[in-house]
Amino acid sequence: MRRAWIALVLVLVGASVLTASLNPFGSDEVPDLVRRAATANRRVSYAGRAFWKGRWWRRSVSIRHDSSSGMTAYRHNGYEFVLPRPSSRMSDPSAWCLDLDAVLQNYRSRETGTSVMLGRTTRTLLLEPLHPGRPTVTLHVDELTGLPLKTVTRRYDGTLYRLCAFKTFEFGPQHVERKPSRRHDHRRWYGTSVPPHKLAETIDFDLYLPDYLPAGFRLTDTRVLNWMGPWVRLTYSDGITTFELTEQLLLTPAQLLDEATGRMGEKKAERMVRRIQERRVDLLLRSDGAGKRRPIARRRRSKTHDSYSLRLGRVEIKVSARRDLDPKEILRVLRSLSEIEARKSRSVHYLRESLRRG
Repeated sequence: MRRAWIALVLVLVGASVLTASLNPFGSDEVPDLVRRAATANRRVSYAGRAFWKGRWWRRSVSIRHDSSSGMTAYRHNGYEFVLPRPSSRMSDPSAWCLDLDAVLQNYRSRETGTSVMLGRTTRTLLLEPLHPGRPTVTLHVDELTGLPLKTVTRRYDGTLYRLCAFKTFEFGPQHVERKPSRRHDHRRWYGTSVPPHKLAETIDFDLYLPDYLPAGFRLTDTRVLNWMGPWVRLTYSDGITTFELTEQLLLTPAQLLDEATGRMGEKKAERMVRRIQERRVDLLLRSDGAGKRRPIARRRRSKTHDSYSLRLGRVEIKVSARRDLDPKEILRVLRSLSEIEARKSRSVHYLRESLRRG
């Protein structure tokens, strides 16, 4: 009888270990909480003031969100602008998730406790990356609605990247509509969404697509815009962090002048084109002799992002990545782009040599 009990205990323990290995989240309830937190803004309308903290506290932003239309109004520095959905670029705790399916594939989650925030009971969720070099996110989720009231993001090295939290908050219907304004139309800056398979029909230049992507990252958005030449913006994400690849066809000075004159008049156009040309010449002078074997990427750092720019042929490329992602991953992306141009250059050289030799 004693041996039978021992065998039964071993079977039960083995089954629990097997279940835990098949379900890295530990409980089916926790992924459901993650789903609720990611999609709460589709069900709940709210308004309030939120702030964020990086190295220091920043000015708060007023938020009004209409769940029926999905639109969100942000008021900052006295001006209110409307976006078609909550934005992770703002201090909005509900905008933490960029791609729910990718989050569930690339992050493990567990509940770590409960607390009280703004008089409401919240459940604390911890999302940890399955791949190295990614951020860790802590969500303080309203127990009743599932809406995150506070989001804390830590970089790949464990240091604080950003804390977003509501300072004041209320649930209730909100009427948010986009005001017609060409100057502040988000499409002017973010472009128009285009399916990837239709890009070839929309632009008239060849794109450089990286051969390398960090594990778990995938293309989540493709946009086209036109400002002093055609642009394409490709957004890649693992669900929580992201980087953007922007490519622009470089126009000739005459083409730039025609484009700018139609937008801003002759005098302003001349000044604009002069600044663009000076920047291009400066980039060429600074890279003289350094890029004979491969293109040179230049880095520009901000408090929240690292940006890299390089020129491949007649295309200017900019890669902008959040600083909660390991920069080594972005350097690998840049290296894969520059190697495409190197292979192309070797092919052209080989073709010319073959033609010269007859």
